[in-house]
Amino acid sequence: MRKFQNNKIRTGRSLAGYTAKQNGKDAESLLDKTAEYYASTGEALIYKRYEPYKRVSGGTTRVFKAVYAGKAGCDYSIWLPDGRAGMIEVKSRDSKRIRIDALNDDQHKQLAMMKQFNMLAYVLVRLSDRWFLIDYANWLHPKRKSHNTEQLQTIGNELKITHIIKLLDFIE
Repeated sequence: MRKFQNNKIRTGRSLAGYTAKQNGKDAESLLDKTAEYYASTGEALIYKRYEPYKRVSGGTTRVFKAVYAGKAGCDYSIWLPDGRAGMIEVKSRDSKRIRIDALNDDQHKQLAMMKQFNMLAYVLVRLSDRWFLIDYANWLHPKRKSHNTEQLQTIGNELKITHIIKLLDFIE
């Protein structure tokens, strides 16, 4: 069997985008493990929300081809046994700060609607291997363009990580 290698030389911008994508995948994989754990213990249901797509390939081909049909908005939905439910948006940066506008318009609208409906609405942020859970009501700030780790500690809760993210300790 032939093995192909990708010998593409990445530009600075391309490398930054690739690194950011891998960083986000890594953060979401830990939340996926957390979701499995909470489902097995019956403490919560946390589901990944994928981008909507439309199939473009015919039924006779072996290749599944699709195009994005829109933005998914927030990354995860959460349901708790006491009836509370809502959404979580995950952001991961390999730096000491995160821009407030890291949330896109659809994510802002969904989280704002969750708060309006008195539901759970959180931004889960990883900055350089430190995790913070921020209620969406505290995310926006009229005088800041970004949050650093000290500010995130003030407006949210720093989470302890074992083999999972201890979300429910702070949601309670």
